[in-house]
Formats: sequence, C-alpha cells, structure tokens
Amino acid sequence: MSILVVGTVAFDSIETPFGSAERVLGGSASYFAVAASFFSPVKIVGIIGQDFPEEYLTIFSGRGVDLEGLRREKGETFHWRGRYHEDLNVRDTVELHLNVLSGFVPHLPESYRDAEYVFLGNIDPDMQMEVLRQLRRMRLVACDTMDHWILNSGVALRKVLRKIETLVINDSEARLLSGEHNIVRAARAILKMGPKVVLIKRGEYGVLQFSDSSIFGTPAYLLEEVESHWAELQPRSGLSPEALREVLRILREHFHEHAPAEYEARFEEARSLLAGRDPDDVPYVALALALGADGVWSEDRDLTTREGVRVYRTVEVLKGR
Repeated sequence: MSILVVGTVAFDSIETPFGSAERVLGGSASYFAVAASFFSPVKIVGIIGQDFPEEYLTIFSGRGVDLEGLRREKGETFHWRGRYHEDLNVRDTVELHLNVLSGFVPHLPESYRDAEYVFLGNIDPDMQMEVLRQLRRMRLVACDTMDHWILNSGVALRKVLRKIETLVINDSEARLLSGEHNIVRAARAILKMGPKVVLIKRGEYGVLQFSDSSIFGTPAYLLEEVESHWAELQPRSGLSPEALREVLRILREHFHEHAPAEYEARFEEARSLLAGRDPDDVPYVALALALGADGVWSEDRDLTTREGVRVYRTVEVLKGR
C-alpha cells in the first residue's frame, strides 16, 4: 500500500513572539510526505521553482518518497509568511505568494492514478478537484484547507467536500467554514457538507475527531516517550537531530498535554480494566476514562477493547469508525 499526496512544497517564513525563521521548508505536501513515509511508501505531486534547493529534495529522497510527480518550473517557489500571536493557537497570514503554484494544473503520472489512499494538501480547491478526476480507484481521500481558500474559493471547496472522507482543519478555520463559534456545532455543520470525518486541530489543546457517531480526542502524553527513546528514534528517522527536533516542535503545536493530576484518580479503575496487562498502558486508559473519551488510539496489539474503553486502530481512526 502506498499513499499519494498532492499539495504545496514551499517556503515558510514564520514570526512568533519567541523567534522567527525565514524561508524554511514548508508546504502541506512536504510535512505530510515525510511523516507518512514512516508508515508507508509515499508518492508526491507538486510544483517547485528554480530557487528550491537540492538539500530539501534530499530530505524527501532520504525517506524514500517517490518524486516522479514533483515538477520544477521557471520562477519562484510558493512562499507563505505567517505571524503567530502570544497565544500560538492564533496566527495571521501576512503574505501569500503563489508564484509557480499560480495556474498549476496537477498532472498525475500514470503510475499514480490507481492510488487508493490520497491526501489532498492545502491547495486551491479547483486543483484538488482536478486530482480527484484523474484517480481511478480511490478508497480513502483526506483533504486539508485554510482560511484563504475558505474565503476566496468557498463554492469550489464545497464541491470537494462532497467527494472526500476526511477533512483536516484547525479550529479557527472550522468556525470560518461553518459560521459556528462553538467547535462541536462547527464540526457537525461541516459533516453535513460531505466529509464522514472532521479532524479539528486545536494547537496546544490537541486534536478532535468528529464523525456522525463519535467524538475522539488525542492528547500529547505520548510525546514524553520520545525523549527516552531518542537514541533509537533519531537514527531510524533518517533525519538530522535538528530536523527531527523541528518535527517534534511542530507536533507539539497540535497536541495538548494533560497533567497527571487530571487522571490519577482513575488509575485503579484503569488497572482493573487492563487486568494485569502492560502497566505502561494504565495512564492512557486512565486519561480516556477521566476525559470521557470515546476510546484510545493505539497499535499495541496487547491493548484490546475493554468495558468502558474502546481501542481504535489507525485504520479505524482514518475511516471514522
């Protein structure tokens, strides 16, 4: 199984109250391709300009990403400039230079057109629809978007939403798209537009998954294990220590950490449910009980559904079951 991603490969210039970065590797297809490459072969479709450095392409090839669909054209690479507030959940688009992305028509190589699992990155909805027209066997399609497209290409975006299974969006974009301030009502409104699953990113507060039948929250507790396994993870990632740190920094922006005090009272109940299984799983089950979550997301085969706590596998989360 492989995953096809179509989206931006770009430069990002980012300003925050704590520091800034100028023309670093950005783009929805870039980050998705690298992250997904840890789980599956990835094929990427996008466009870059003459100014895009080979060292960034090496990041993709080093992860085994298929670059046949990545075109280099005359001109400059897509460039986004954003400013984050003291509350890092709030950010403004300061500049958006489409450059070679303007007028780009995605053309899928023949070998890509039988892709079953597809991620439509944050690009013009008309481009996203063009990709869907070229696919012959799609089974699961996820889509990303942003405020720029919601405001300027709303009609085209609604057409895309009727064709996909999963929409990835942040909380401010969800409110903008739905016209609802309450995040639950916003998600319900978006589900009526077509997607079977809506993933709402909430910065430091985590990620919420909505479907017609459930609400599922993902906290950041798992990130604590990363540091303890750093010596093993960093060489296996294929990334430099600096690049992996940057990946982790971005991940932390999209997860919410819960202090032990929030779920310690449910430890004994969690231990009882696990019935002598791996004690390291107790905090996750306790947190799910404390939050009233629909379940726990895990690929640990030793962790199975118990009374009161369902265990979801990745494929179930993606399909919104």
